[in-house]
Amino acid sequence: MISYPRQLTKAMLFMLAAILSSAPSLALGVVAKAEASEGERVIGDHLVKELPVGDITPDELLSAYPSFRGGYEAFAVEPLYLPGDVSVLMFFGTWCHDSEREVPRLLKLLEAAGLSENNLSLIALDYRKREPKGRAVKFNVRYTPTAIFMREGVEVGRIIERPNVSLHEDIKAMFATDD
Repeated sequence: MISYPRQLTKAMLFMLAAILSSAPSLALGVVAKAEASEGERVIGDHLVKELPVGDITPDELLSAYPSFRGGYEAFAVEPLYLPGDVSVLMFFGTWCHDSEREVPRLLKLLEAAGLSENNLSLIALDYRKREPKGRAVKFNVRYTPTAIFMREGVEVGRIIERPNVSLHEDIKAMFATDD
């Protein structure tokens, strides 16, 4: 244990007291109470970016989240056949590292396969995996991302968190009888 002369210890305590009394927020590492701008809110003394929850378009997602855009731009796509009547419900979290990795890839693959944006529902979830319309509960979504592939309102398959083989191969297997 290091021992300091009594006078030095008193001087250090006096300096610490002066710092704490003159700038308590500085000593605690907290910035003065922030003002929230659009898309943000203040919780206690912290400025927090609000999470998008509910429906979001691919363009909104890719423009608002550079990490998603980077994954989209970097992904090399193989040609993929999708029947014309396929629709996809994609549940994800902007806060989720698996979503950050898989959603941009899946978006690019579905776009290259010719899936219409009208047949794609991107549904952003909060940390509890909920959203205002209750679809995550209805479809029993427990993990993000979860991509649910539908035909004529009937579920054909899911990709949960990550593909088993690859996105391309997993989707191809769902529709193998349609080739």
